[in-house]
Amino acid sequence: MTSWSASPLALLVVLGCANSSTTGPTSTPGGGGSQVPPPGGSESNDAGSGAPSAFACSGAGIAAYADRLVNVARTTCTQDGVGVVEQDDYTCMRTAIDQVDPPYASASFDVVSTLLAGNTQYPFYECTYFVQTVTAGACNVPISPASTPWTDYPFACSFIDQPVQGFQWIAKTQGSVQVGDILLYSSSDGCRNDPGHIMIVAEVIDSSHFRVAEANDLTVNGTPGNGADTGVVSNTRIETLDDPYLAPGWFRQSGS
Repeated sequence: MTSWSASPLALLVVLGCANSSTTGPTSTPGGGGSQVPPPGGSESNDAGSGAPSAFACSGAGIAAYADRLVNVARTTCTQDGVGVVEQDDYTCMRTAIDQVDPPYASASFDVVSTLLAGNTQYPFYECTYFVQTVTAGACNVPISPASTPWTDYPFACSFIDQPVQGFQWIAKTQGSVQVGDILLYSSSDGCRNDPGHIMIVAEVIDSSHFRVAEANDLTVNGTPGNGADTGVVSNTRIETLDDPYLAPGWFRQSGS
């Protein structure tokens, strides 16, 4: 991957997932405007109809929602470039989420608004925000390590091999990638400056190649961001199991 040949300074923003060695926004980055159900809560009534959904809380549902959300967001979020989501235009994601209509649409958008509204420190839609948006929409719970509330924006690398509610850790040496799996890039320095990256498998191409849905990795032109924050949602990049920067395992929705 060419982005890893960047200078040491570029490693401060590896794959554009964060741009500081400090933790991300606090639990009230947007000034407390959004009321968010607690993880695992039942406040959302989005799924009240009981009708089956293509975006159910399963590997297939998570993959389908991630893929569809990217496609629609790239038509609704265009103020700053195709697919760009920033804190000054984050409501474009509400339009996309409502059009896709996941089981927990309100919980899904609450992730976006809580983490981006008024957030000038981290104004771009980060990779973790995207994965949390998708898991909240399908499962009503934004994925997060057990030790870190999702509102504290855990770095992607801090997920690696940690307990996560509703997900199991699949060791790279013991499993094959499935749709809906949540992949991570490992950190070379314990998350001090290198935040890692997190993404969702949208399609399995063969035993070692898969297409991923993600945020903040590619530019509006579909080229690698090379460490710069872009806020772009995308689903065209092909990942391989022999990528040396993949973590030694990944997450899978329990029961998938």
